[in-house]
Amino acid sequence: MKKMDLRIIRDMCETPYLCVKCNKQLCAMVDRGNDYECIVDKHHSTPEGLVCEACYAAEKEGRITEPYRKKILLAVDGSDGSLEAVRHVANDVSARRAYVLLLHVETQGKQTHSDAGTHPLFREQAADIVELDGIRRRAMQAFMDRARQILLDAGFPEEAVRAEIREKQAGVVADIVKESREGYTTIVVGRKGRSRLRDAVLGNVTARLLQRKVDIPVWVV
Repeated sequence: MKKMDLRIIRDMCETPYLCVKCNKQLCAMVDRGNDYECIVDKHHSTPEGLVCEACYAAEKEGRITEPYRKKILLAVDGSDGSLEAVRHVANDVSARRAYVLLLHVETQGKQTHSDAGTHPLFREQAADIVELDGIRRRAMQAFMDRARQILLDAGFPEEAVRAEIREKQAGVVADIVKESREGYTTIVVGRKGRSRLRDAVLGNVTARLLQRKVDIPVWVV
């Protein structure tokens, strides 16, 4: 019997449970193929609210006494340029009292695939589109896991590094800017994207981000 490929999708939770210490999302939707199931990570209930396992253990040991001094939004797209940006943060930012969100905003959302599945001209290709989308998502998840591990190996605590893959809402750049307003001190992006032609002709995400009004510094690595 073929083993089912389970995917955990955290951004599908409309009202997510969050750790009051590090803001980590504690709930997720598990894609079981034909249906989704909501699961909640191990946590502890405190007078302040829910606390994740890592923060609870750190607090008991007395390691959490001050808030994060730096809150870094590290926007990535799976390219070598993004990986260089991750290494830059790992090497040049002090892991003490620093929080990092690895954020990837997908350029193609579910609506495109659902439309392809109902339109007569694309009905036959719907299964192939969904399969390619799954391959792309798995590749991006592997990149996120690798990037997060680089930060952990550099000394960042587990509770201080989050990795999220989100579907595009207003737009890739607009979504990054919106997230940056959630108390971040710096945005970090790679200089090069995944497509050289797109970088040269259309202008990549980094170039468009620099053209937007952003209230915090943007590091281009």
